[in-house]
Amino acid sequence: MHNIIFPSKDSTIYSKYPDINTGLDEILEINKEITSSLSSSIDNSRILLKFDLSNLNSASYESASVVYLNLYTCISRRIPIEYTLVANPITQYWEMGTGNFTDKKTKTGVSWNKRTTVDNWILPGGDYNASIIASQSFNYEPTDVRMNITNIFNYWKSNQNHGIIVKRPDIDETSSVNYGHLSFYSMNTHTVYLPTLEVLYDDHIYNTSSLDSGSKISGSINIHLKNVMPTYKYNETVRFEFLIKKSYEPKTFYETLVLDKIYYLDDNTLFYSIKDAYTNRVIIPFSEYTKVSLNSNGYFFDVILSGFMPEKFYKIDFKYIDSGAVRYIETTNQFKVIK
Repeated sequence: MHNIIFPSKDSTIYSKYPDINTGLDEILEINKEITSSLSSSIDNSRILLKFDLSNLNSASYESASVVYLNLYTCISRRIPIEYTLVANPITQYWEMGTGNFTDKKTKTGVSWNKRTTVDNWILPGGDYNASIIASQSFNYEPTDVRMNITNIFNYWKSNQNHGIIVKRPDIDETSSVNYGHLSFYSMNTHTVYLPTLEVLYDDHIYNTSSLDSGSKISGSINIHLKNVMPTYKYNETVRFEFLIKKSYEPKTFYETLVLDKIYYLDDNTLFYSIKDAYTNRVIIPFSEYTKVSLNSNGYFFDVILSGFMPEKFYKIDFKYIDSGAVRYIETTNQFKVIK
């Protein structure tokens, strides 16, 4: 099961501009630039994000196996081939504010020095639990962030969730090395590349007790989705059902295809993925958490649509592992998510 959550607030804080707020900017930035030989001229910036977990159902919250933070790159420049980003849980409440970097005037809301308009951080740059840390290392690869923050998510189960701070490691922030500039789309972007929290767990079932053992097949297959609606509402949980058949299904005496018979495969061999129908941007990637389920009615999988952008069309793809060979099956069915 995939749960995708958008931020409830985000902001960038800058050591060079310690009192300004950037809560409404369309980008989030991680800088480490040195403008002169003076240590006071080191310019660091950090990203603050808060995700509201109250919309997670109890199964997602309690059963989460892995949780990813996703940030999508807008611009990167002067970055080294190898570098690392880290994340920690924030330990105090902070206010997003209504400023932006361009005017550098708004001082209401979170900044490098303050967590709200009137309250200071204990330490400038944000208060966070340094003992709970997640990280992602990059080595000559795309700069999009997909960071495993499962330990931070588990920390929130017994501690107040004030969000996440994303930054460079302390040793990099204080060094004399220029690590360049990374910009990511914020929750205020006009694109589809909002930051997301991805909560994953394996909820699939494989029950063949009521199925004919002679209906187990292998080899080339076709997939037929059943009753896909043209539209679904945002926040709806949808069950997609489908049947499989042999690619070369024998016809009956009347030359009609046998589509209602429930054929099935070995467990852990069939997976689903969902992507934007027009841009092909993957919303739910193939993984061990997208195994399809099987019961007496056939195959199915459940999708929570709260992490899908409304007013867009989506399509479903499948991955089938057959005797070690990986096959990909595209479907023609599309559905639209509406408000």
